[in-house]
Amino acid sequence: MSKRMLINAVHPEECRIAIAEEDRLLELEVERANTAQLRGNIYKAEITRVEPSLQAAFLDIGSERNGFLQINDINPTYFQNWTPERSKNGRALRPTIQDVLSKGQQLVVQVVKDSRDAKGATLTTNLSLPGRYLVLMVGNQRGGVSRKIQDESQRHKLKQAIERLTIPAGMGAIVRTAGINKTYEELNRDLE
Repeated sequence: MSKRMLINAVHPEECRIAIAEEDRLLELEVERANTAQLRGNIYKAEITRVEPSLQAAFLDIGSERNGFLQINDINPTYFQNWTPERSKNGRALRPTIQDVLSKGQQLVVQVVKDSRDAKGATLTTNLSLPGRYLVLMVGNQRGGVSRKIQDESQRHKLKQAIERLTIPAGMGAIVRTAGINKTYEELNRDLE
């Protein structure tokens, strides 16, 4: 099977990159000069404001507007200095944003949604690094096979292959749909 990368940069305002295998399109990326996309970018950002009423924090990611980080998008590893409190019925209470974050604190965040209108980019501390066949998830021990892969024999084969991979400590990996029919060696090369 021959793979090809096709690049169309004839017009300065747009660049198109396609990856094809034989006559099948695998990936297509279109970059436009007038719209800088932040989605997927990872930043070391400083908290400029913690907003208890929104249960969110605003972080300076170097763009025109500060990024927005909700408590639900904070990886539990940031809760290590928080001592869980119990409610009257004995249940553990969830931490509030001001329990785990403070102004001036620096976090490593990833943009999950570009800024639009008057709103800044939406951020997460659950980082993911997509490869061709795998998605590496930083700070997440879970892993597995994409839900989009429904063939049980294929899922079983991919689960066995991913169990053999040496995934770095504190990380997890998910096999993408592009990983169907890929060997352990191909998945390992993508992980590396």
